[in-house]
Amino acid sequence: TLVAEEISDAVRRLISAGESAAPLLFPCLAAQSLTAAEDMPDQSRARLYKALGLIYTESLGDMGPARNPPVNKTPSELVADLRIAADTALDYLRRALAKDQNVGVKKDIERIERFIKNLPEVNG
Repeated sequence: TLVAEEISDAVRRLISAGESAAPLLFPCLAAQSLTAAEDMPDQSRARLYKALGLIYTESLGDMGPARNPPVNKTPSELVADLRIAADTALDYLRRALAKDQNVGVKKDIERIERFIKNLPEVNG
């Protein structure tokens, strides 16, 4: 529980300060892996899922580095990458909500659902 709480708090502090939490992606994924089989309060697991969802959210449109796409990516590759990040963020945020209805992700879920709906279709 301590591992999940500490990494979740670190992500929250970075985001609250307007900084990128992306450097904490791998520590968050490691915390998730380390704690997956462990018993912990649903609220703690929800906070970890929320942290992961918010990190993935950073890579979406006006919320992150997609504003400056890599020069070696085609528009359809960029859209595909955004869709994957959005789907991953949405999955984590929904998992957080399933564990704790008061975790504070409902608006984030709505915003990402709108983002996905407005993405152009990728052919091929």
